[in-house]
Amino acid sequence: NETGLFGKDKNDKDTYRVGMELGEIWGYVTDRLYTVDDFDADGKLKAGIPKVEGYNPNPGDILYKDLDDNDIINGGTSTTKDPGDRKIIGNSTRRYQYGIHGGANWKGVSLSFLLQGVGKRDLWIMNDLFYPHYDAWTTVYDTQLNYWTPERTDSYFPRLYEKAAGNTAANTRIQTRYLQDGSYLSIRNITLSYNFPSKWMNKIGVNNLAVFFSGENLYTFDHLPKVLYVINRNNHTDLRHVRHPFWRSVRCTAAAVNCSIFSKSYSLIIAAQDLRCGFDKLEFSN
Repeated sequence: NETGLFGKDKNDKDTYRVGMELGEIWGYVTDRLYTVDDFDADGKLKAGIPKVEGYNPNPGDILYKDLDDNDIINGGTSTTKDPGDRKIIGNSTRRYQYGIHGGANWKGVSLSFLLQGVGKRDLWIMNDLFYPHYDAWTTVYDTQLNYWTPERTDSYFPRLYEKAAGNTAANTRIQTRYLQDGSYLSIRNITLSYNFPSKWMNKIGVNNLAVFFSGENLYTFDHLPKVLYVINRNNHTDLRHVRHPFWRSVRCTAAAVNCSIFSKSYSLIIAAQDLRCGFDKLEFSN
């Protein structure tokens, strides 16, 4: 578009412009939480301290940086010429995707592995599974207890409001404070096997005997908060679910014995899948 509009248009459709980088995330730069020192004796905000347009802040609310120096925090006209107090704070595109495969053999013992990951990605997650008391019908999970109170002013989350009213909408705008690091490294497969020496097996009439252990999606190293996830196979979620592409890969393990006797092969395989749902780390699949 020629106007430089970013984000959604009036029909809630994504917009594109010349020079745009796909995946860019526009948001506010978080400064800190308001403190009691930001207000005078009558509870009014002191001069020179900005506030979100249309809201009257209280101690514990989010204070954004006033990028255009007018003491009012807003989104301007949502164009590159007038972004208000927003700027590009991240990018949701998966960058530096990589995979590492290796293996080794030594005296009948074989080890192979497959690692997969993303080196850089920014994610904006804002819903009731991440933010405490996100709307009037949600609760607070035990992972969300670090919210502001007069006795806990160095909290991660700001102050909460009854039925998620008050300044909740102002506090949950896209911002740097809650932008998540989406990089990760996942152990996709590890296989360990052992082939018994033929000189041992021939003595008991066995041509070949091998045992192995294999594990899939054993662990993911990431920086995401521990939240309750919901798998949605249709890639469609509402605000009460972690949005696609969050998808917990099924952890699988297997052990097997392969045996050849008089030119006939036999196999015994024991496999298990971890299908538990609940509080866990999340990993990517897309």
